[in-house]
This record gives sequence, structure tokens and C-alpha cells, in this order.
Amino acid sequence: MRIAVVADVHIGNHRVQGGKTRFGLNDRCRLTIETLESAYASARRAQCTTMIIAGDLFDTPTPTPQMLARVISVMRDYDDVDTIVLSGNHDQMSTSPGDNGLGPLAASDAAIVVDDGPDVMRELLLIPFAPSMTIDDLRRCVEKLPNCKIAFSHVGVEDDRTPPWLRGHGVSASDVLDLMESHGIYVWMSGDWHSAAEWRRGRHLLAQIGALCPTGYDNPGDKYGYMRIIDTSGMHTSVVPIPGPRFHSVASAAEASELAKNPNNFVRIVTDDPNAGDVELDHGNTDRITLHKKRHTADVAQYRRGSIRAAVDSYIDSSVPADDAESVRALCHRYL
Repeated sequence: MRIAVVADVHIGNHRVQGGKTRFGLNDRCRLTIETLESAYASARRAQCTTMIIAGDLFDTPTPTPQMLARVISVMRDYDDVDTIVLSGNHDQMSTSPGDNGLGPLAASDAAIVVDDGPDVMRELLLIPFAPSMTIDDLRRCVEKLPNCKIAFSHVGVEDDRTPPWLRGHGVSASDVLDLMESHGIYVWMSGDWHSAAEWRRGRHLLAQIGALCPTGYDNPGDKYGYMRIIDTSGMHTSVVPIPGPRFHSVASAAEASELAKNPNNFVRIVTDDPNAGDVELDHGNTDRITLHKKRHTADVAQYRRGSIRAAVDSYIDSSVPADDAESVRALCHRYL
């Protein structure tokens, strides 16, 4: 059996570089769904019989009917590739079964949805997202449903390369590999964090799948958009690049123009000049290029302080008796 695996598709009408909206879907949402369709086409060419979407198929727990209809259509077009979807943190309201945006996929028989704790299907261990998941939680899942050689989850995996702001919010790669060794799990793939990574120990492979579609300029560059394939006969794995939206920040119009030749690229020109105006571009898709003016730290602090003061003043004017308003205002401003 061959299994295709993607994660963190984040289908939604994103506002950043969203483009025009037609029939309920903006341009960026259409591009994201087309990327998912490309993954299915690659899975079919690789003779995969199953597609695992390891969480965050949608960027919202309330996808619109148009989004659902289009995704269901894609899954039905590739009905020779069975789909299993784990609920992720973005497409669920809570961990209660059905309290997420995936129900219509199951109701239409387009996909099997795993949203009610860990499950086993086709000898695959499937673990949907749960808040603050620890290695002990994963161990309980493995011990509750033993004898699986392959596992999928939606939880961040960290090591000494993990950025400081993510550390402590995932599970240790070393701990997961220990768990795999002790329970005979040869392949474990996880969604959630967007940068792809992998760890090997002997015959055991642990992989952070990475985002099929980055969510914006906070996911910069070309290091996204991968599908993994598992051949269960020998536990061999491979990685297939899937073209799709990419986000680039550059310093010049020339760089922006060059990148914009690729219709999948969104580009912002970052400048320190507060007086910068429209940028003249010689070529490229200018609809996908924006100008981003950086605010200096002092300017940002002043802006935030002013916004807070305005909110406090508005509340005082509407809610504090007139006789006390000025003394309360002076006290509040002292601490802003």
C-alpha cells in the first residue's frame, strides 16, 4: 500500500493578498484549493491508495458552503484515492466530536474524518489535535491502540533548532523517537508546525510534514509545499514537491518583478522610507506585489499607546460620572 500525506493546507478566504472574490472564493483561496488538487494528482500518479490530511485542511472551523463544495468536488474527482482527515487546531471549535468544519466531508462520504480522539484505520494510528498535547498523551494513545507500525498526528515536534517562540509548545523529537522504538512504530508523521523537518534513528523516521500552503509572509520563501509518500511494504518514504502559493519579502522593485513572473508568488517590497510611494514595475504580475512600510519601534510604541489612551478616554466619557471623569482619566494616563 502507498499512502500520500499532506498537512496544514489552510483553505480560506485569507485577506492578505486575497485578490478578487468570485462565487464566494477569493483568488488566493482558489489557488490553495488548486494546490490540494495538484497533491491528489501527484498521489494518483504515484499509485497511492490513501491520502492522509494531517490536520488544518481549513484555516477556519466555519468554512463557507462554497469552500466545502469545491473541496468535496476535488475529493470525489480522485475517489480512487481514499481520504482520511484529522481535525487540526484551525478547523475545530473544540475537541468535541463534530465541533469542527469537517462534518460535511464525512456526511458526503468524500472523506473519513478523525475528530474523536485517537483511532486506528488500516493499521494506521491517527491522532487528531488536542490542546497542550504532551509526550505522555501520545504514549497513552499508543498504548490504547497498540501494534501500529505507522502513526499520524497534529502536534508540533521540537528540537534544538526550534525557534524560541515555539519551544515548550510541542513534543520533543527525541521523546517521540523513544516512544516509536519502544512500541515498534517505524514511521510517524505530524502536522501543525509549518516548517518541514525530519529525524531518523535506525529504521525509525519521524517527520514534521510542513505546510502544503504557507499562511502568509510569516511563512516566507520556498521551503513549503511538500507531500510525503509512504510505501508500507518496506516502510520506504519519499518527498514530492507540490507547487503552490509562496510569500517573499524583498528590498527592491527589480527583485519583486523577477519573483512575480511566477504566478504562485506573492511579493512585498519592504522599505524604511515612510514617504515611499507607488513602485514602478517593469514587468511581472503587479497584482501580487505590495509595498510594506516598516514602522520604527518608537513609532509602534507611540501608536499603541495612543490607541490605548483613545480607548480608555472613550470608556471614561461613556461610563464614568462627569464629576469623576477627569480624576479617573488622569490616574489612567499616568500608567499609559
